[in-house]
Amino acid sequence: MNGTPHHASERVLPMRDNADAWSARLARAVGAGQLDALSFIQSVEHARGHAHTGWEAVRLVAEATPDSWTGGQLLLRHLPGLLGRIAYLPRGPITVAPDEAAAAQTRAMFAAALRDLRSDGVSLIRLELGSHRVISAGEDQVAPPEALTVPLRAPWLSALTGAGFRIHRAGCVQPRSSRLINLQPGAAAVAAAYDPELRRYEAQAHDAGLTAVPLGGADAAISLKEIMDAVAARTGINRRPDLYYRNLLAAYADAAELLIVRDAQSALLGAHLAVFTPTTSTHLMGGATDEGLLRRVPVLLQAEAIRRAVQRGARTFDLWGLPTAGLAANKAKWGGEAHAYGGAIDADLDRLRGPLVRAALRLRGFGG
Repeated sequence: MNGTPHHASERVLPMRDNADAWSARLARAVGAGQLDALSFIQSVEHARGHAHTGWEAVRLVAEATPDSWTGGQLLLRHLPGLLGRIAYLPRGPITVAPDEAAAAQTRAMFAAALRDLRSDGVSLIRLELGSHRVISAGEDQVAPPEALTVPLRAPWLSALTGAGFRIHRAGCVQPRSSRLINLQPGAAAVAAAYDPELRRYEAQAHDAGLTAVPLGGADAAISLKEIMDAVAARTGINRRPDLYYRNLLAAYADAAELLIVRDAQSALLGAHLAVFTPTTSTHLMGGATDEGLLRRVPVLLQAEAIRRAVQRGARTFDLWGLPTAGLAANKAKWGGEAHAYGGAIDADLDRLRGPLVRAALRLRGFGG
């Protein structure tokens, strides 16, 4: 790109960043104050983890100037038979621009640039937007109202339609809503906003001699699997093999931290896995044994994870998903605000195969 402005009708020649270039691009935008929030799903570590399950990453960028661009890390995967491939862009695209006019320009450029994915055999593109808005008190946190999310989709509906795509609403793979805690007031202020019950439970766990500590090395994957197996036995979620946890921790490396709690006899009581970007710490998974639940270990782990996120310089802690009213109520005890995401949009690159691809994805439970 030479920095010359483009019009939506022009042929856009997109850039494809490699992993290092994409990470550097995001880091520059955060450092320059152009990007306030960055989801771990748009990190190269996330793509590295998914490479073990058959996804290939393509990082597509449409740039008007170095300070005005729209881009996204897409995950590509082959579909059965002659359906081609799906390109999945979760929590994106990301737009960096000095004003709305420039943002609209680069959105249009990126929408047109998505046609370049034909060369990768892509039949359908699913964008699952990262833009979000606060859910007001009294509104449904699990299924946010359409009036809240329509404005988040509108700019992309316009850009994709302008680029000639046939578009459809799609089911979300990522959480439709989440609770975000602002960490910038500092650890003491954040903790003061917790429900008094949580502060009491954390104190009880400390008084009982329990401590949440980081764990790395080969034991980390073993411990995480042990806890997640305990959670699966109690809740009915699917168990994952050892290799899943080894690959996950290896992919994130220093961009993740596992906290564990053991009792005085060194029995494992609970674990908490957080992943990081330059702006955000996210609770990815974790839980406790039955004994750990009785001893309030999940509260101890979450409080320590939030405290360490503040120390790390994160601006936000993401409690990652509000799938049920019960979980939404429990997570509300940690403070912060519930946010609704913009939802998902399918754009057909192949008008004949697009409907077949959507049907195949529904059968596989991709986006429910």
